[in-house]
Amino acid sequence: MRDEDNGFVDLSDWLGQGPDQPEGAAVPEGTAEAEPEPEPEPAPVPTSDAKPAWVPESEPAAKSAPQLQGSAPKGKGLDRRRVLAVIVGIVALVTIAVANYVSSLYTSVEVGGRVSDYDTGLAVMGATVEVTAEDGQVVTATADRDGWWSVDVGRGDFEVSVSADDYEGTEDSFTVPVGEHGAPAHDFELHRQAHEVTGVVSNSSTGEPIADIWISFTSDEGYPDVDAQTGADGTYSVNLQGEHYSGQAAGDDAYLASIAIEVGGADTCDIKMAPIRYLVQGTVRSGDYDQPGDVLAGAQVFLYDSNNAFLAETTTGADGAYSFDLPYVGSHDYLVVSSHVSYTYFDSSWASVDRDDAVANEDLCLGELAETTHKAILMATDASTGQAIEGASVSVNGEFILATNSKGLMGWWHSGSSSSSVRITADGYQAQEMTVAFESGKVGHVEVALQPAG
Repeated sequence: MRDEDNGFVDLSDWLGQGPDQPEGAAVPEGTAEAEPEPEPEPAPVPTSDAKPAWVPESEPAAKSAPQLQGSAPKGKGLDRRRVLAVIVGIVALVTIAVANYVSSLYTSVEVGGRVSDYDTGLAVMGATVEVTAEDGQVVTATADRDGWWSVDVGRGDFEVSVSADDYEGTEDSFTVPVGEHGAPAHDFELHRQAHEVTGVVSNSSTGEPIADIWISFTSDEGYPDVDAQTGADGTYSVNLQGEHYSGQAAGDDAYLASIAIEVGGADTCDIKMAPIRYLVQGTVRSGDYDQPGDVLAGAQVFLYDSNNAFLAETTTGADGAYSFDLPYVGSHDYLVVSSHVSYTYFDSSWASVDRDDAVANEDLCLGELAETTHKAILMATDASTGQAIEGASVSVNGEFILATNSKGLMGWWHSGSSSSSVRITADGYQAQEMTVAFESGKVGHVEVALQPAG
């Protein structure tokens, strides 16, 4: 038979008698057993013109076996090659998978994250991150200025510990599964350690400790606010996480409600609170309010409390200014009265102050220049209540001069003797008489407390 490449098909396999079939093998049913071929006799040597003796003269040469043209099953050989190709492909895939698996066992992966402050979210630069494998091997990383850290590790389970100066440490764990080529980010938020700050709150003027002062510390870095209260000895203690705080101190109404506090990481912070002081001040001029004149030096200024009790007296300086420095007594009204021995009028005004507005400015005008040598201001009040008496009549040396105004005030001047006889009367009150002595060049100050009649 001819080869398949020449279009012939070897039918031996199909007939069950392939070249490799053993002797005595069964012949497929319906197929005649082939007769053994006799051995051929030696052919005679032909002459040049003679035909072989075994070839008949009249018969043509023997024909070849018939050819089977066209497509035919390729047989078991082709099936075997297909199976072999599939097996080779499977083996290749398994080999690649095994190689990847083995590679994943020995190839490192990068694991990292960010270390930040729990309260502020700011990076914790310099934080130390230790990653410990199951076999005890430790890999260390340091957080950069933005808080980022990273290490290269293999597969398996790992323990992580994070520490930093002034912070409480923390721990965590993670697993890098086999076959994974990365791991999720591991971020850490650290709580800043609190440090104790103590101090004493005292009077800035006397140094005396102040009890029951509430101090509120506000962090400039975003940490929680903290409050503290002073004890009987003026001391306090507080735990602060940050380094920079401002604060307010309040409690006793006699002291300023707020002050600035800069802790700056120190262990002590003493606070000196200035006691609240009232300041009533102003300028005395000539002229009137519509047309104020020049400043007046040497004008006398008298101060009364809200009950018309006389408190203090002062004299204006070369700039015409005056001031009264007063202790805190809660919200209060003061009556300011001014006069000058050489000017026609006296002037007065109420000044109101409280803890939030402790300074009152009151300017006064005393009219025109007058040639007088003696001058006095009188205030008439109810002896029982201290209230000003409006409309009380004042007679000087037997002559009616003037009635008191709504503030209980009146004034007079003369150029005669250095004393005057004064009589004061008012409806519903007992009359009162007195002698008023004058000091040359100064305004006299007279207080009259009238007793209710009957």
